[in-house]
Amino acid sequence: MKKLFFLFTIFFTALLSLSAQGILDEMKNGKTQDSLLRLKITGNGYSDETIILFMGASTECFDSNYDAYKLMGLMVAPQLYNYIWDTCINQAINMAVNVMPHIYVNKMVQLKIRVDTVTEATEVYTIEATEHSFPAGNQIWMEDTQENVWIDLLNGSPYSFIHSTRYAERFRIWFFPTTSVTLKANLEGAYDASSGEMTTTINGILPINQPFSGSPWNYSGTESVSNIPNADVVDWVLVDFRDATDAASASSATIVNYQAGFLLKDGSIVDLDGSSPMQTQRFLEHGLFPVVHTRNHLDVISAAAVPQFNGIYAYDFTTAAGKAYENTQADLGDGSYGLLGGDTNGDGTIDINDLTDNWNSESGTAGYLPSDLNYDGQSNNKDKNDVWLHNTGVTGSVPN
Repeated sequence: MKKLFFLFTIFFTALLSLSAQGILDEMKNGKTQDSLLRLKITGNGYSDETIILFMGASTECFDSNYDAYKLMGLMVAPQLYNYIWDTCINQAINMAVNVMPHIYVNKMVQLKIRVDTVTEATEVYTIEATEHSFPAGNQIWMEDTQENVWIDLLNGSPYSFIHSTRYAERFRIWFFPTTSVTLKANLEGAYDASSGEMTTTINGILPINQPFSGSPWNYSGTESVSNIPNADVVDWVLVDFRDATDAASASSATIVNYQAGFLLKDGSIVDLDGSSPMQTQRFLEHGLFPVVHTRNHLDVISAAAVPQFNGIYAYDFTTAAGKAYENTQADLGDGSYGLLGGDTNGDGTIDINDLTDNWNSESGTAGYLPSDLNYDGQSNNKDKNDVWLHNTGVTGSVPN
């Protein structure tokens, strides 16, 4: 296999001739270690490479301190390069090295290829990621727009294809970064209006493994901790993230990720460390709709797509009944709102089955119990009369 060193010549010559001190300094200081993708095309006995980087000081336009133009190699050698429309100068630019600002949301980079269709029209070419250094949870996919195929660059094999057009904008690289999701929700049964917080009475008996593996959730996640991370934890919660155009269409078929975590007494829903926000690790085509599942309160889904700012999604269910789709929340008496208590069997409806399935057999006992609706560590008449009774007949509004 003949190796083209042409790209590297162009790369370093362009960097030096264009006074690209910025990228050199950042590479020396290790600032590119979590933001580099190197792609390689191979075929007809040759190979070529292109580089995509994300750095905070760069711009979307061509920047001589960071970027490098693409100059073509031998006609028989396949060429791979970035293609951008530079809005600063209103001109299309071919780039061997494309450096852009850090990404917080989905990002697409257009690739362009040139192959020798005169003598090698049936040649099989491959594209692969030979180096990548993005944090865990990030996803990078290559879209073949001709075949309508998506290739997982971080976990897949080299992608092989035949191409019959000399120049083509056939491939797109999609970057889907890990995204923080800050959520807040209250539980009606655990809430104390006098303090404006939920009780943490059962903190000391919470399990160290997520409790949603059984019916009706059947969640297979392996979330566990050696110890409950802090004294402010009220209970475990399960959150699923849905990608939809609106809440009504956000059915279970739109779920893109699940995560179990902790609910704190102030309503914050956090990761296993007890303080960090949850993360969603899949790209979104439409809008983000989180669904909050608990052991004994009705599930809720956001009434609107969660807004995003600088890579962080934030949504607070506690500020209004209408923050949950179809207003399925309880007025907690102090201006706050919370999930309706009483769904001890998790079937989405508060009815007599919640008593027969759980409360009847657990009443009079202590422990980590679905029928302990007020979170005092006991199952008794207070749970039935103060929480379940006045919600009987209510059905949740999360689309199936």
